[in-house]
Amino acid sequence: MGLEMMGFTKTILDALWIDPADYQSQLSAAVSELRQAGINVMIYNHQLCVLSKELWPFARKSISDWKNIYMRECDSAAFRE
Repeated sequence: MGLEMMGFTKTILDALWIDPADYQSQLSAAVSELRQAGINVMIYNHQLCVLSKELWPFARKSISDWKNIYMRECDSAAFRE
């Protein structure tokens, strides 16, 4: 699950923030390991444009409207659905 920007997160964002681009290989490895163990994997709170395409099938769109805000880099409709 990606970082949720709510509550005290905003006040200590500098201490908590890790750019998703910096942990793609670790996330991919974790998804692979969990799948091999038979665990149903789902990734939340990540926009598709910040995930490698191999992880897209595991990404889930939030049911919360306020979490479905996109960065400019994700303006393409392909990244939104």
